[in-house]
Amino acid sequence: MSKKKAPYARLSGLAKEILDAYAEIEGATPSTVAGEIRNNSVLISYFAIRRGDREKILGADHVRGLLKSNEPLQRAAAAAAANEVLGPKATELLTPLLRDAHPVVVESVLDTLASGVTRTETGKALVEALPKMTVSNRHKAMTLLGRLKYRAAVGVLEEAFRRRDGVDSPVACRALAAIQGRSFTDGITEFLYPDNPIELHTAILECMADNPAPVYYAKATQLLKALRNKAAVAEVVRRIALWSNQGVDLAITLLGNADIALADAAQAGLVRHLRATGTLPAGFLQRLSKSLTDRDGARPAAAPHVALPPPIESLESRLSETLLSRPDADFQQLFLMALNAEKRFLAPKLVQLAVSRWGEAFSKVVDQALQLSKEDAVQVRARLQQRLAAQMEQESAAMTVARMIESVGAADLKAPVKEIARHLDTPSLPVQMAVMEALMVIGGAAEAAEIEKRIGGAHWMLKRKIASALSHLCAENPPAGLFKLCEDPEPLVRISSVRSLEGIRHEKAYNILLKSLNDPDERVRSAACAGLRGFPDRKEVVDRLRDMLEDKDARVRANTIESMDAVLGRDPDELRFRIKPYLSDPNARVVINTAKALFSGDPDLAYPVLESYLRAPDPNLRAGAMWALGQLSRPDAYLCLHFHSLREKDPYVLSFAGRAAARMEGRPFYKDAYYVLQSTRTGGTA
Repeated sequence: MSKKKAPYARLSGLAKEILDAYAEIEGATPSTVAGEIRNNSVLISYFAIRRGDREKILGADHVRGLLKSNEPLQRAAAAAAANEVLGPKATELLTPLLRDAHPVVVESVLDTLASGVTRTETGKALVEALPKMTVSNRHKAMTLLGRLKYRAAVGVLEEAFRRRDGVDSPVACRALAAIQGRSFTDGITEFLYPDNPIELHTAILECMADNPAPVYYAKATQLLKALRNKAAVAEVVRRIALWSNQGVDLAITLLGNADIALADAAQAGLVRHLRATGTLPAGFLQRLSKSLTDRDGARPAAAPHVALPPPIESLESRLSETLLSRPDADFQQLFLMALNAEKRFLAPKLVQLAVSRWGEAFSKVVDQALQLSKEDAVQVRARLQQRLAAQMEQESAAMTVARMIESVGAADLKAPVKEIARHLDTPSLPVQMAVMEALMVIGGAAEAAEIEKRIGGAHWMLKRKIASALSHLCAENPPAGLFKLCEDPEPLVRISSVRSLEGIRHEKAYNILLKSLNDPDERVRSAACAGLRGFPDRKEVVDRLRDMLEDKDARVRANTIESMDAVLGRDPDELRFRIKPYLSDPNARVVINTAKALFSGDPDLAYPVLESYLRAPDPNLRAGAMWALGQLSRPDAYLCLHFHSLREKDPYVLSFAGRAAARMEGRPFYKDAYYVLQSTRTGGTA
C-alpha cells in the first residue's frame, strides 16, 4: 500500500503551494480555498481515481458511488472515468449531472459525453440544462447537440442564432448546419448582414463552405460591397475561391493587393481551392501574370530615371547586375543604407562581406560606390531600389505558387510538382528558396536528384535550404551531396547541414557527426552533439559525448547533456554519475538541462534546482525552467508549471509556460490536472 501512496506525496505538497498561490492572487484566505480541497485529500483522490481507472482497480459500483459524492472534484473525476468503467450505461448515469451546480462537473460530463457513447435521449437533458450553463459549457452542449442531430433543439438553437450576438450565435449556426444540413445552408445567405459580428460572419461562411455551390459566390460578392469591416472582408475573400471559377479569379486579382491582410486572405482562399481540387486552377500562372500586368498598367507612370554621368551609370549597372543575379537580402539592405553619406561606418564591413561572398572584383565595385558624393549616392540608391522592386514584381507569380503549394502541406499533390520545379533555375534567390521549400513538401526522389544537381555554385543561403530538402526527401538513403555540404567552407552551411543529419541512421552520417565534433565553429559542434543522440547503441558515442562535456562553449555542453540523457536514459545510475557535476556549471542553460535529465531518476536532487530557477529574477532563467518542465511532461511538473505561471507577469516567460503546457495536453494526466486546477478557480460545491 505504501508503494501506491508514494507517487502522490509530492503532489500533496504542490497542491498546498497552489492553494497559497490562489489565496495570494484572488484575495482569499487559504482556509477558504481549502474548503474546496480539504487537506488536499480530494486532489490526491482525484488522481487516484484516474490511476485506478487505468489499472482497473476501481469497479463500476465505486464509480457510481463517487458520482453522488458531496465533493465536486470527486464527481468530476468519476464522470471523466465513466466511459471506460461503465461503458454504454455511462450516458444514463451522467445525464442528471448536466444540471450540477459546479461548472467543472458539468464540463467533465460534457467532455465524457462527447468522447463516448451518446444517445438521442441525452439531447433533451442538454436542452433543459442550457440556460444554467456557463458560456464555455453552453457552447460545448450546443456542439454536442449538433453531433447528436437532435432536431428538437432546432427552436432553441435558431433563437440563439437570430440574436446575432457573436457569442452564442456562431456556435448555434454550426450546430444548426450539422442538424439540418443542406436545408439550412441553402437559406443561410439571407443572414449575411453587413453589421454581423465577425465571429458570426466566419461561422456562416464556414457552413457555406461545407456545401459549396456557385450561387454562394453572388451572395458573397454582394456582401463584399456592403462590408466596412476589414477583417470581415478578408474572411469573405478567404472563403470565396472555393465556390466557383469566378471566386478563383477574384482571389487571384487580390493577391497583389496593397492591403497585406487582404492579399493573405486571397492566398488562403486559393490554398483552400488547391486542397479541395488537388491541383492548380487551370491557367493559374497565366491569369496571375495577367492580373499583375493589369495592375501595373493601371498605375501612374513611374518617375523617369535621373540621368547619371557615364562613369556612375556604368558603376550602377555593374552593381545592379550582381545584386540581381546573386541576391543576398541582408547585404542588399545594408548596402542601400550605406549609400547614404551618414552611413559610411558600414563601408569596411560591406567590402569585407563582398569579398567573402562574391570575390575581389565585386568588392572593388562596392568600394567605388561607397566613395560617391552624397548626391550621386542618393541617385544610385534610388535607381537600385527601382530595379530590385521591378525584379521582385516579375517574380511574384512563381513565389506565390511556391508558397501556396508549401502551405498546403500535402505530399500527394503531385500535379503541380513540374510547374514548381521548373523555377529552380530562375536567377532569383528568393524564388529558388521558395521553390525549394515547396518541393520539400510535395517532392520525391526525382526532385531530390534535381535539387542535388544545383549544389555546385549555389548561393550559401540556398545551400542551407538544399541540405534541409535533401535530408527531408531522402532520409532513408541520403545522397552524397548532403554529406558534401557538411564540409562546406561557409560555417552557416555546415551548421544547417550537420543539423539536418539528426534522425538519419546511416553509417556515413555517423562518421560525419563524429568528425564535426572537432569543427572550429562551436555551432557546428553543438549540432553534431545533438545529432549523435540518434545512435544510442554505439559504444563510442558515450565516450565522445563525455569529452564534449568539457567544451568551452556553453551551448555545446547543454546539447551534450541532452544527448547523454537520450543515450543513457536506460541506465539512470550511469547518467547521474556522468552529469551530476554539471548542476554547478556556471551557465544556466547547462544547469537547467542537467536538472531536467536528472529529474526522472532523482527528483529530490533536480526539483529544488528547477524551482530555484523558476523564482530567479532573470526572466531568461525562468523561461528556461518553464521549458524544462514542459519537456518532463509529468503530473507534478504540470502542477508546478501552473503554480508558477500564476505569479508570473513577464509575457516572454508566460509564452514559454504556454508552450510547455501545450506540450502536455496529449498526456493522460492532463485533463485530470486541468479539472483540479479549474475547480480551485471556479469555486462552489454541490
